[in-house]
Amino acid sequence: MEIKTWKKITPQSEQMQKYYADMFKRNQTKFMRRSLLEPSHVNSEFSIDGQPYQLIGAGNPTEMVVKNLEDGTFYMVHSDIVTAAILQG
Repeated sequence: MEIKTWKKITPQSEQMQKYYADMFKRNQTKFMRRSLLEPSHVNSEFSIDGQPYQLIGAGNPTEMVVKNLEDGTFYMVHSDIVTAAILQG
């Protein structure tokens, strides 16, 4: 079974973006968590394959919501991909 690591999602309202940011902050304050990112990483900008993105928040414990800064599209992305891009950048 292949795990899909990038899923395009519909444009997100300001209210949903706040919800994702709050969920990310909640997840990142847990003692046991998947990502090494800190709550302060919300809104961080990073690059993957030459494309600029911004971390919006967390969709669930294993996926994060990101926004492509060139075209405004939103994606649900596996947290390992986002974590690596932010920490190495």
